[in-house]
Amino acid sequence: MYKVMLYFAAGLVAAMLLLVSCRTSEKLFTQYLAVETPTARMGEIWVQFLGNTTLLFSDGETAILTDGFFTRPGMFQLLFGKIAPDSAEITRCLNKAGIGQLNAVVALHSHFDHAMDAPLVARFTGAKLIGSTSTANIGRGCNLPDSALLVPPLNQPLQIGNFKLTFIKNNHWPYPNARLRKQLLNNSINNPLIPPANMEDYKEGDTYTLLIDYDTLKMAVQGSAGFAKGALSGYRANLLFWGIGGLELMDDTYNNDYQHEVTDALNPDVIVPVHWDDITARLTDRPKTVNLLVSLLQGINPQKALKQVVKRNNKRKIITLPFWKPVPVHRLISGQKSNYTE
Repeated sequence: MYKVMLYFAAGLVAAMLLLVSCRTSEKLFTQYLAVETPTARMGEIWVQFLGNTTLLFSDGETAILTDGFFTRPGMFQLLFGKIAPDSAEITRCLNKAGIGQLNAVVALHSHFDHAMDAPLVARFTGAKLIGSTSTANIGRGCNLPDSALLVPPLNQPLQIGNFKLTFIKNNHWPYPNARLRKQLLNNSINNPLIPPANMEDYKEGDTYTLLIDYDTLKMAVQGSAGFAKGALSGYRANLLFWGIGGLELMDDTYNNDYQHEVTDALNPDVIVPVHWDDITARLTDRPKTVNLLVSLLQGINPQKALKQVVKRNNKRKIITLPFWKPVPVHRLISGQKSNYTE
């Protein structure tokens, strides 16, 4: 009997290790992948996807990075330890992406997977760190001077080099877990946050929808799958970078409302899904979907989330971005049709 129990336990451990090593399918994401990535030219605006909601927008003269999350602590550390920006990992990723100088690092809200690394990215690139008062306190905790911090005005254009940024206060995706909702949402960081710190010390602060104008081109970055009724009424975007993380956990009513209040409101020609890769996986040559164990335990499945987007946007172009490679924005808007079929 003892041997049987031992064999069973060993088999259970082996099965769990297999589930951890395997990941949910990324087939749907690769089917939507932008097909050509020629070298970007000076004066041509391009975007570079660096996982989660980290996006580099540049025309060769002005460069703006959203979030800049590179450290990516593992799940065990997030749950049971403390986390801090990893200077070496941030430097590795900046070098791999070819990022030298930036004009601004914009934190879309102040959770660790958006704002934890942002102060060091700003310091290493000479950028201004732009975000809520909570983000500013993350910056102060990393010894950024106030001269390097900017809390943006709401609903008013902010000129950064050749880009015009408008910050619209919106809502964060509502965690299904009640404890996380209480700890992380509708809370602020009121004092300098000195790392290492607990994951839950990185409170939401303000969540923004970021509108980016470049000449006649209008783009929007929706970093979290939340919405506030009427927040985006009257605005327009040709290109929407749409946070889809967690949509698979929400019911049809929520998904329909998210669609109505964000996508239908902005009426984009093109949707680029973001916030779908595993935020606990080290950044390599391509983003990773969540492992099967997490998917089974928590119901997280990014492919299912993308299917929600497909179902509600069958008349819009949907494109996923390659990892690390700059893609000219005009090619996303005019050069490629969606190539997914069920």
